[in-house]
Amino acid sequence: MEDRKDSQISVVLVHGAFADGLCWSKVIPLLRAKDLNTVAVQNPLNSLADDVAAAKSVLDSQDGAVILAGHLLNTLANTARLAKTSRHGSRH
Repeated sequence: MEDRKDSQISVVLVHGAFADGLCWSKVIPLLRAKDLNTVAVQNPLNSLADDVAAAKSVLDSQDGAVILAGHLLNTLANTARLAKTSRHGSRH
């Protein structure tokens, strides 16, 4: 999904297994209506390493503050680990 770089806060959405970035298609317009730069990661679903690399690439390309969100419990746990390794770091 295309993102808008003019917003200060970015929302990066990560899908779980058996889905793709299109699963966020109803959420993205709602977030963008709130002036949030929003992008959905399109994970290749080839391997966990490839999925992490895809999500990390999108996360690292964002400017400013980032809200990282995912669905499914396993995705949330992996996303939390990913946030700690990105250039944005972990914020609690």
